[in-house]
Amino acid sequence: MIRVKLAATIIRRIIIIVFAILLLPRILTLIPDNRGDKENIKALEKDGPVVKYDIHQSMLLDQDRFTVNEIYSTPKQVVLRYTYRPKGTAGWSLPENAFKLYDSSGNELRYSGSSSSGTPWGSTGFINYSALIEPTTSMRLVYDWYDRNIELTFPIQKEGEEQ
Repeated sequence: MIRVKLAATIIRRIIIIVFAILLLPRILTLIPDNRGDKENIKALEKDGPVVKYDIHQSMLLDQDRFTVNEIYSTPKQVVLRYTYRPKGTAGWSLPENAFKLYDSSGNELRYSGSSSSGTPWGSTGFINYSALIEPTTSMRLVYDWYDRNIELTFPIQKEGEEQ
């Protein structure tokens, strides 16, 4: 009887180890990786001096949360770094070209591309726009996609500045 219990324990442990090994690749995909973010921000330095504006403001797209984390401004472009968190299971990709960015004078900055990286709980990414024509005190982000039109206005201040 003792030998049967010992054999059952050994078999049970082997099964647990085998399944743990099979689950390891899936577990590794859940670890957040933001190395690409740092590389993208470092690449902006090729455009000239980079000014970082901390924003950290959110808006709801249906039930999903879109957060503007930072704005990076260079002499050649403005880059918006965002986080997108769907409330339910993600069933569609975020159309980054649906976001229009305006300065405080109402000038629209031209969309020039985007990049993102997804995780099971959402995505982070960058949206690139043309450079600012003149310094601005605030910006307005407009999400315009089919029947959805949502706006988010936020002040622009350098990292560490007070309002």
